[in-house]
Amino acid sequence: MPTCEHFIYTTAKTNLKTGYQIIAKSSGINDRLLSSLTNYLYPLGVNPNEFTESKSLLPLGKEHMAYSIVKNIGVGYDGRNGTLYNHTMIMKKNNFEKLDNDTRILDKYFIEDYSIRGELDTLYIQPEKIEIDFDYLKKLERNLLSTLLFYLFKKSKIAIVKVIDENLIQNLLSVIPPQIRFMPFSTMVLEPSRQSRYQLIQIPTKVQPKLQANYTTINPDALPTSKIKQAKDIGIESIIELIYESDQKQLFSLHRDFDKITSQVSKIKRIKVKDIFDKDEFIELAENRNFSSFRKNVKNLYANPTFNEASPRTMITITKKISRIVKKSLRSYENNELTSNDIENIISISKILLDSLHYINQYSEKKMVDSTQIEIENEIQKLESILQKYPETASITENYEFNVYEYFKTLFADTLHSMYSMSLYVMGRRWW
Repeated sequence: MPTCEHFIYTTAKTNLKTGYQIIAKSSGINDRLLSSLTNYLYPLGVNPNEFTESKSLLPLGKEHMAYSIVKNIGVGYDGRNGTLYNHTMIMKKNNFEKLDNDTRILDKYFIEDYSIRGELDTLYIQPEKIEIDFDYLKKLERNLLSTLLFYLFKKSKIAIVKVIDENLIQNLLSVIPPQIRFMPFSTMVLEPSRQSRYQLIQIPTKVQPKLQANYTTINPDALPTSKIKQAKDIGIESIIELIYESDQKQLFSLHRDFDKITSQVSKIKRIKVKDIFDKDEFIELAENRNFSSFRKNVKNLYANPTFNEASPRTMITITKKISRIVKKSLRSYENNELTSNDIENIISISKILLDSLHYINQYSEKKMVDSTQIEIENEIQKLESILQKYPETASITENYEFNVYEYFKTLFADTLHSMYSMSLYVMGRRWW
């Protein structure tokens, strides 16, 4: 049974000090774990008289995660209102995976006892499958639900503004397959300096959000219509229909199917770059301005099961080599040496490369070292700058995500069904 260390942090008068402090903890809580949480023990900047509750999930290094529930418990030892009480649970990530990465299970182990002091017993967490709260989800405006799920499946960094609801994020994540459900989140973030560690945050109504540029802001009162349409195009609406039909059996089935697919794709073989990629062939196609064949070869390469069984290092190396050829070709375009047809093909190729990098970044996390992660993020920025430079092609090559069903049917010809193209869009790959 998965174990969980935990501590309680609140304001109190003890033999050691007066004020906010850890008043009780289990034996596994040490200074190394606590050092990563120093600035996350309670939401700074909130008005205690208006604050009620917040929840947050944070990774602690590569091995651990921390889940905190902070509540306003009213009057503290000093007679003041607005006393904040934090119960934080810390688990190894592999134990959290046994809970389907579902923080709702940990909610059941929350301790609210202001009088507790000293050493706490280690928690033993019973894995269980918690049902999806369809009634809650169906109360959300349909376009809002569609947009939120669209960005969640893309694993974007999301800031939901003008919302105070500590249950929103957890209920949304319950729809996401457990394999990609681990997303650092907080239901109450006011300090910009804290935002980088969270992938999904909520900012209350009265706050003017000062967000980092890499967050996608979702305001329920002003939804981006282009993303609503894109969500419908990729099949998110099919998931919405299952939610409105309260079809938990089918959603859980999709989760199991996703597990099957990702376990197959996650297999790594010792594949060298030269075994699957002929750089000279691509250079020759570019020099001869045969970009339609170039694009076709890139599509075939990235849809090749052998490519997807290679290590992240091999995949990023190939992507960078093709990216250099693309950048060189674009310089020819700037010199008016290429046709509009050529540039459309080149931009489509760039989007394929960008999509591949997002795929590696999102679904190969356990297999990457930090240096590879940095390389990927740098290359993503370079490719995004290319796409921003040539916006006139966007209407032609906008929908470039790979059709997962077409790709994976070669691996699971007997078991795939039409719902995979919707449920596995998160693999992020449809190129044509």
